[in-house]
Amino acid sequence: MSAGELPGLGPVIVSIRQNPQAALGCKDFDPVSFAVDDAADLRAWADHLHQLGVAHSPVIEPSISWLLVFSDPDGLQVHLYSWAVHGIDQPERSGYGHRITA
Repeated sequence: MSAGELPGLGPVIVSIRQNPQAALGCKDFDPVSFAVDDAADLRAWADHLHQLGVAHSPVIEPSISWLLVFSDPDGLQVHLYSWAVHGIDQPERSGYGHRITA
């Protein structure tokens, strides 16, 4: 378990347990996502993960906000999304939606 400041999350306690046997059935599944403030926080996370030698996606621009994806030691995907939106509408890209407006 580790306590401290996490970029975009503030002071938090995070506990990640490694259990390869139990995680086999969930490999490549993303059971948890965290929100950070903005793309700058995701870039800070990417730098931090890189320094630790943890493989991760680039900062991605999906439908609404920014996203960073990496796997925990058991192979479960962790998604970090930003609260801030990028405003890029990408209807020409397969799998990308449109923002719903009222």
